[in-house]
Amino acid sequence: MRTTANQPHQHPFHKRHWFWMLALSGFIATGCSSTPTAEPEPTVPSEPVTISVPEQESTPPIQEPVLAVQRKILYFDFDSAELTPRSQQVLSELVTAARNNELMNSRIVIAGHADATGPEVYNDALSEARAKTVESFLRSKLDPSEWTVQSFGETQPTASNDNAQGREQNRRVVVDYVASNKPLAMN
Repeated sequence: MRTTANQPHQHPFHKRHWFWMLALSGFIATGCSSTPTAEPEPTVPSEPVTISVPEQESTPPIQEPVLAVQRKILYFDFDSAELTPRSQQVLSELVTAARNNELMNSRIVIAGHADATGPEVYNDALSEARAKTVESFLRSKLDPSEWTVQSFGETQPTASNDNAQGREQNRRVVVDYVASNKPLAMN
C-alpha cells in the first residue's frame, strides 16, 4: 500500500499480520498449559481373538551356493618367466587350500602380465610364458573342472611403468581360484 502526504499513516499490523493475530488469539483463548496432555489408554478386548492361518505345504530348504574364492598375485624378476621361491610358496598355499575344500566344481583363471620395458610383442610373449609356467605348476598338483589361461602383455599395468618400483608390480601373474558346490554358481 502506498501512502501519500494526504493519507494518514496506518500501522503495519492493520493488514499484514492479521493471520498471526487471529492464530495467537485462538491459542490464548483455548489456554496453554506447560503440562503435556495424557494419551488415552489403549483398550484391550475382553475375550481373546483367534486368528486362523491356513496350513501351507512344507517346501524343502533351498541350498544356497557355497563359494571358496582365493586370489593370489605372483611377482616375477625382470625378463623372466621362472617362479621365484616366494611365488612357489604362494602357489603351494593355494594348492593346500584347494585340496582342503570339498566343493565339487572349481575354476582357475590365470592371467599373465608384463611391464612396458622392451617391445610390445616381446612383452606379450613374456606374459604368456609367465602364465604357462604358473599353469604347469598348478596342473601338476590340482585338477579343477575348468581352466582359463590369459596373457595381457603390458596392456593392464597396476602401477606406473615410469619407475622401477612400478615396473616390479607390473611383472606379475594373477591367479583366481573359485570353487562351488553348484555348477550354477560358477557362471
